[in-house]
Amino acid sequence: MRLEILRPAWQRYGFAILANVLAGLAPHWFEPSTEMHKMPFVAAFTAVLATAAVSGLGPTVLAVALGAAWSIAELRQEPGLARTELLARLAIFVVEGLLITLYSWGARRIARQIVAASDWHRRMLETTSEAIWVIGEDGVIAYANPRIAEILGCTVEDLQGHNRIDFSFEADLSVERIRFQNRRAGHRDQFDRRLRRPDGGEVWLLTCSNPVFNEKGSFQGVLSMMTDITERKRAEYALRRSEEKFRSLFDNIPEGVYQSTPEGRILDANPMLLKMLGLTSEAQLNDVNIAKDLYVDEATRRQLMERLEESGSFQNVEYQLRRRDGCTITVQENARVVRDEQGQVLYYEGTLTDVTKHRKIEEQLREAQKMEALGRLAGAVAQDFSNILTVVSGYGHLLLDEIPPGHPARATAEQVVKAAGKAHGLTHQLLSFSQRRSGPLFKVSVNAAVKLAADSLSGAFSQIFLQLAEADLVILAENGQLEQVLLAVAGAFATAFPLCPALVIRTEITNLDAARSRRHPQGKPGRYAVLTVCACDSMAADAGALEPLAVNSAVTQMGGFGIMDEKNPGGPTFSVYLPVDSSYPLLDPGGALRPEASGTKDRILLVNRELLLRELSRDILERQGYEVEVARDTGEARAISLHGQPFDLLIIDFSKDGGTAEFVKDLKSASPTLKVLYIAGYEELRPGLDKPEPGDDLLEKPFSADSLGRRIRQILSRSG
Repeated sequence: MRLEILRPAWQRYGFAILANVLAGLAPHWFEPSTEMHKMPFVAAFTAVLATAAVSGLGPTVLAVALGAAWSIAELRQEPGLARTELLARLAIFVVEGLLITLYSWGARRIARQIVAASDWHRRMLETTSEAIWVIGEDGVIAYANPRIAEILGCTVEDLQGHNRIDFSFEADLSVERIRFQNRRAGHRDQFDRRLRRPDGGEVWLLTCSNPVFNEKGSFQGVLSMMTDITERKRAEYALRRSEEKFRSLFDNIPEGVYQSTPEGRILDANPMLLKMLGLTSEAQLNDVNIAKDLYVDEATRRQLMERLEESGSFQNVEYQLRRRDGCTITVQENARVVRDEQGQVLYYEGTLTDVTKHRKIEEQLREAQKMEALGRLAGAVAQDFSNILTVVSGYGHLLLDEIPPGHPARATAEQVVKAAGKAHGLTHQLLSFSQRRSGPLFKVSVNAAVKLAADSLSGAFSQIFLQLAEADLVILAENGQLEQVLLAVAGAFATAFPLCPALVIRTEITNLDAARSRRHPQGKPGRYAVLTVCACDSMAADAGALEPLAVNSAVTQMGGFGIMDEKNPGGPTFSVYLPVDSSYPLLDPGGALRPEASGTKDRILLVNRELLLRELSRDILERQGYEVEVARDTGEARAISLHGQPFDLLIIDFSKDGGTAEFVKDLKSASPTLKVLYIAGYEELRPGLDKPEPGDDLLEKPFSADSLGRRIRQILSRSG
């Protein structure tokens, strides 16, 4: 409650005059018997006290003067009042009034100072940027300034009278209780505190917490001064997350990352670089000297450092490093120089990528491209060679038809036909290899194929020993494929062991049960024909130089697998396991079926640009009873088709060029029953090229005279 109510001067002095007027009238309101009118100083003293309470120093002095004046006036009317008594009473009144005035002025001054100090402290608490609250001994908020209310997003009234834990997260309650117990024990503390806003949000406050005790030492509560550090906490959290992301990226990036000194010491490296270099821990980096321990060629590092000094960085530089285990790897590096403000080199930093596998794959791809080009060349050569063999074989069969049995020249002609048949098988293997496709399967005698291959190997080895199984082992293979596998294996032995005097080739049959097949993951349980090649007396040659892997693809095509045994006491051996199957017809390894006569007079138009094949085909077909017209190209064939009777069959080289397609279409329009047989070679049947129209037939090169005759009979025997 304020001690000074009246503020304007006229109100304060007016109150002094009014108080004295009322005091002067008061004695006349009482009965004369009370004799109150005989004591005017009592009323005047009352006016002085009232004025001192509400009007201040000046009005109080005025009240004393007025009270003294009218009191003397009243007393002078009293009879018998001595002059000395009147003066004594007046003196006492004036002294008391002045004392009251001085006391009132002093008390008022002290009160104003107290109020001013209180207001200053209140304004300081309410306007400070620090959040302040006072917690009572029961944990209830006794005082809270506006700043803490602003931070928590509420009002001061929402805070005062509530328990502090109402503004704590449940996960923090145990910590808050421990802190309060520490304050109760008299401990001060500074800590980061998390508080919960009424809307559920969180704020972080740097808190200075002090216990409060009374003069008796009893705990009264806690005074806490708090600074809002929410943004700082968010920044720290963001920085921590950023550091974690960077560290995760640094640790898990699939490239080696490093920092190193110009002297060659690694300052820091990520796990990928440790793995790349064959190191198991970061501690091992201290023992690594980059120039001496890592670079295969120390001159390479000197050159790279010169580039860094000149340009400050380089990109995608490849060179070789030596791992801790001694292995060599190829890496690709990007690096830069980090300097201080004075331009001095602090360290180098960069990334290393292990490209060893990539370079091996690229090398394999180049080799594959070379092999593909070689295969296409081999296919083209084999096709031309096959055309020649077809002529040789065809005319050989025609010659056999002219030579009677028992004639001395017949055996010679038979050998020519037999050799041409074997050569056909070889060219077919070349074409299969070049086109990455398989030909028809036949039932092949393993022993017969070994004997044929042994004849071809007699020039490579001084002695060849054959140890053949008594039973005739048969497998499924393409024509000539098994002989090519055997020749490839023997060639590998001749390359690996140039001083080897003899070669042993052995055939046998074996059963692979479940237990044995587990020792050979490539094989399945069943009966296998085993073809084993052994280099005898190899004179401690380098068995590691033997690389029969080139035959594995062919062996796999036949359903088998190969095994290399370098520790065999009799010399290194390579065994080929081939599954036994007798569900296909037997193929004569060296013979060929003779063409059969059809006995018909069907008309055939033969269009072929190869003169020898054209003439041979006409001779074969005419001997089989067909009426044949031949043409070199479609222009000549068109002229022939305009004269004479319609043709029953057109035999023509496959081509999708406009001239051939238009000619076939026109010929079919003129003769709806005409059948078409296309002859196609390697180039025409490459993957991705067009195929003949539905209803037309195709015969692939190379082909024999009997296959041509059989295909023609099949086509002409169909109706429609």
